[in-house]
Amino acid sequence: MEEKIKEIMSAASAGDRKAVESLFGGLLNQKSLGDKELFGAARAAKVIGEFSIAEQAICRFIDENPLESLRVVHGCALLGECGRAEIAAEYLENLLKKKSSDPSILHISGTLYQQLGRLDLSEMYLRSALEATGFRSAPTWLTLSAQVDFSSDESLFARLLSCEPKFSGLRDASGAPYFYALGKALCDRGQEDTAFDKFSVGAELLRRGRVFNAAAEKNYADRLIANFPCEEKLVACGRSYVGRSPIFIVGLPRSGTTLLEKIFSAHSLLSSGGEFGGVGLATAHLGKAIDIGAKKLSELNSCSGLDGAQEIYAQIAKKRFGESSGIVDKSINNVFYLGMIASIFPESPIIVLKRNAMDVAWSCYRTCFSQGMLWSNSMEHIASHFNIYDSLIRHWKAYLGNRLVEVEYEELVGNPKMEIPRVLSKCGLAAEGGLLDFYRNKSVEVTSSAVQVRNPIYTSSVSASKPVAHRMTGFMRSYKNIS
Repeated sequence: MEEKIKEIMSAASAGDRKAVESLFGGLLNQKSLGDKELFGAARAAKVIGEFSIAEQAICRFIDENPLESLRVVHGCALLGECGRAEIAAEYLENLLKKKSSDPSILHISGTLYQQLGRLDLSEMYLRSALEATGFRSAPTWLTLSAQVDFSSDESLFARLLSCEPKFSGLRDASGAPYFYALGKALCDRGQEDTAFDKFSVGAELLRRGRVFNAAAEKNYADRLIANFPCEEKLVACGRSYVGRSPIFIVGLPRSGTTLLEKIFSAHSLLSSGGEFGGVGLATAHLGKAIDIGAKKLSELNSCSGLDGAQEIYAQIAKKRFGESSGIVDKSINNVFYLGMIASIFPESPIIVLKRNAMDVAWSCYRTCFSQGMLWSNSMEHIASHFNIYDSLIRHWKAYLGNRLVEVEYEELVGNPKMEIPRVLSKCGLAAEGGLLDFYRNKSVEVTSSAVQVRNPIYTSSVSASKPVAHRMTGFMRSYKNIS
């Protein structure tokens, strides 16, 4: 099995997607595959963007015993990561008919329904999960807190507050989600200063054993900038994208990228791509991203290497979303791939979203990110990351010029009827009615903005950092572009 997976990964690294499909087909045709092999195959397929194959392997894994809780939980979690939340929900509903009080099943059901925008069902299952654990599940508190207004739910707030002693004794990251939930509840109630203290407890727990290396990130950014010198012209892939070219959105986490993506995805010619990392998957066979600069792209273009990357992107998008035309891609690492994006997708608009840095920093600090983002657990580290990001954006603006469409978050939410048509026009699209009803769209949303984008546009996040600005001195001292 291990040798077969290595062979599959090798084929993916070579950009041979036909071989990948053939090898996976041969593997999954084996009737003797055990649970470990099936789940391993599913994870490998997901990692390289073969989402349909991953779905096939996961469903087979679950179907071996669909009443075994742990099996279904692991399988459904992976289905959710592959964009198959609806399929996962079906498995969970069937299991809940037999095991209605299992907290792990209740928790993941609540999480998946939150991603699907079914907030009524999500809240019901999450509350039940908390009761089933004696209110001791920090992850469940965190997930529920995202969709509950604690300013109007006194009993739930009292219950949340009463649980603090249970989590205060923990010395590892397992208790961190509780303190982020408590901080969010206090913000709901207008107690931002106290909330800051609770977020700081959670951040300190997350920092244990997890070190952000600002020097390494800066070195990476500097090398990337050096690979695209402004005097060296960028080559453009000569092949036209089949269907409408993707639209790429770039921005810091919590800067409004999910909001803009959802607004655009409500357009009849566009589809939600979320943060599926399509460019990284489609260019993996070309080599390490840090080694691919303008000169390397020119060499690849001369042997049709860029055409292949474009084709793989379209294939992966179709396998993930059932659609490859007009994808709105807001993958979190797009900023590191802008040189490749501009070259491989010469017709694609690239939107850069900017928001007040203090507001973004506060929003990041109060968010318990599910993975990565080691920089978000310290005000000084947030400033370091923002400085590095700003240096990249300055370079891309100088290098790519009018390929970049700039959007201010404050203008987007403050004057959407003017700003949305302006940005669409820059992308070669006409405005349509109903775009402001984007929150009614039931597409799956797995980012930390999953709940916010189920609401109409609001302006309450503008200047949200003002109540805690006096607590953000570490950020203000270290960030270079305070306005």
